Amino acid sequence: MPVNPYTPRIPLPETLETDAIDSYFNGSVFVGYSIMMHFGRYIGEWHSEIDPSIMGNPVFCAAPGISFYADRTQAPEDEKSTLPLFKGKRYNFKDLPAATGCNNMYIGLMGYSEVKRYGASGACRETVNGIKRVLEANPGLNLVILACTYNTGVYDEKLPEKLNNANIREYNQKVLEYCTENGIDFVDVATPLTTHNGYLPLSFATDGKYHIAKHAFYLWVEALRDYARQKQAGTWQNPAVLPEMPSAHLYDTL
Repeated sequence: MPVNPYTPRIPLPETLETDAIDSYFNGSVFVGYSIMMHFGRYIGEWHSEIDPSIMGNPVFCAAPGISFYADRTQAPEDEKSTLPLFKGKRYNFKDLPAATGCNNMYIGLMGYSEVKRYGASGACRETVNGIKRVLEANPGLNLVILACTYNTGVYDEKLPEKLNNANIREYNQKVLEYCTENGIDFVDVATPLTTHNGYLPLSFATDGKYHIAKHAFYLWVEALRDYARQKQAGTWQNPAVLPEMPSAHLYDTL
């Protein structure tokens, strides 16, 4: 079964129009590793290039090396800590809402860190424990989980089994099931960036691997705006299931 029932729009628009729903993301902190770091940088560029209201005014606490494993095993004062920074100071995930003054936290699944270390099942356990730490410390927090995005086909074929798209999809699915069972919102920002064969197109990648190009992040913006609209309308439901990965190793080289 193909991952995506449609092929992404190629090419994507070079500019973004503002949307009334963008203010929904005010008072939000976005946490993640390099993919989230790039998203935050591009939002900042769109603010200066087009309109400062695009995606509201969220805080981004993201950097390479961030993971739920790091959150569990590191302290902010550790010399080699990779924990997220806010105003020059490092924080464990659970302490970011108070530090930033944000009531909403969006955590991008850090599959390349967690799945590489544990495989899909172990990565899910690490993630679930991380989610519990955040919510136990912040009982009124609106926590939203964003799916881990996939590899290009060219890169996926070179990867060890633990890191391939099938395992990333399994990790996404396991975390989705936990979120749904526990009343946590899960937004699938991964599927809209895949071709009908289930891979990130090369035209969407900056490195031929998995880092997402600026124009392709437009699809994240669309997915997040759709989430916000449905939340405000009271109609949001987590996906029942994420699309299966294809069995054939065919990929889009666009």
